[in-house]
Formats: sequence, structure tokens, C-alpha cells
Amino acid sequence: MTAISLKQLPSLYVNTAPYTWVSNTTLSIPAGQLRDSTNSVDITLSAATTLDQAVKGLNGLDIGTIAASTWYYVHVVADSTGFKPAGTVLSLSATAPNMPFGYDVFKLLGFVYTASSTAYFTKFDVTGNANSHTYMWDSSVSVLSGGTSSTFAAVDLSAAVPPITLTEVILNTAFTPNAANDIFKLRKTGSSATTNLTIAGNVAAKVTQSQVSVISALAGGLPEIDYLVTASGALTMLVLGFRYYL
Repeated sequence: MTAISLKQLPSLYVNTAPYTWVSNTTLSIPAGQLRDSTNSVDITLSAATTLDQAVKGLNGLDIGTIAASTWYYVHVVADSTGFKPAGTVLSLSATAPNMPFGYDVFKLLGFVYTASSTAYFTKFDVTGNANSHTYMWDSSVSVLSGGTSSTFAAVDLSAAVPPITLTEVILNTAFTPNAANDIFKLRKTGSSATTNLTIAGNVAAKVTQSQVSVISALAGGLPEIDYLVTASGALTMLVLGFRYYL
């Protein structure tokens, strides 16, 4: 893997297959080409690289000890002079990873979340190419169970969605209306809209299931959406995944 300091690739260029979950502690970063975070250096990954949370520094955790229930950011790092081979780091920072000695450029590729009990990587799949990616959980993540708020209330998505604003969240919803044509509504937290996504239940006490997408927003550093239900209906939501852009 090498970094090329001369501008050759198109602006904001990304051409690499998505990274993959390999095991509880490792990810595979595929070969490819991309521009760095400043859009001034070309990075070429000539071979797939294993990122291991047990390693400290290059191709591992940038600093400290892996923590449970935590979002980490996956970066490619490189030496703009081309003297050192490019590699990867896992970092708590999306914008300022601790760089291995001799490395001075990086590019964010994506995210990984650690389990609450083991600090292992939670299993996922990523699809897409170039700048657009869809991140899907191997097992959906519950974020609301039997919610009954009749006014807009925030739902914390931080166990299923990274703390980046304006993220398209893919949800599976299960709504139990109290009466036919009761509704639930979803919106971005912080919005004043009252006519956003609205879904009606068809028959009293019969669950209506839907797959929907809603934009989340950061509130106090946490990704959130708002929901409400009418007439004592109850809403359950699972996060299937989210979409992000490099």
C-alpha cells in the first residue's frame, strides 16, 4: 500500500469495496484507491488489510484500550511521502485519529460498534461503492418497545446509529393501534414539522408492520428521532441499519 502526494485522482474520489466484519475482533479493509480527508493526497491500497482491535497502532486501535458499547471509526492512514506503507487504524475520533509514527494523512471509511458485555465488534454487513454505503446489522437493534407517547418524544438511537448528523436510518416498525385508523408519526429530532412520516393501523389491536427510513439528528451528541402515537396506540421500533456517505 502506498500514498501518492501528487493530485491524480478526481476530487473526493473513493473506489474501494466495503470493509467487512471478519470476526469478533477483526475487520477486513479491501484494496482500492481514494482521496484523503483533506482531498489533497491519493491513497492506493494495493492489498486487503486486517484491522485487529487487539493490535495497538498501525492496523489496530490507535490509542488506549477497546471499550464496550462504543462507536469506533475505521480509517485508512498513509504517509504522504510514500516512504511508509499505508494501513488502517481504529479510533474514537471521526476527524482526528491518533496517527502512527510517520503517518500524516487519513480517510474515514466507516464505523464499528462494540458489544455491551464483551467489547467485541457487533456483526454487520456493508454494501455500496464510491461515496455511498448501506450498513445493515446482522441482528436488528431494538430502540423502542411499546412506546405510547401522544406528543413527540425523542428516541435514542446511539446503540444502532453512529453519532453523525442527518443519517438515514432504516427501521422496522410494529404499531398496535387502540382503534382502527390510529396513527403513529416519525420525524427528525429538532424538527417542528407535524406532518412528517405518518402510518395508520388498520384494525384495533392488530399489529401493523412497516419498513421505513427516517433522518436522524444529533441532540446532545446522540443520534435521535421523534415519534408519537394516537389514542393509546403502542409502537415498537428496531433499527435494521443506516446509510452513510464518505
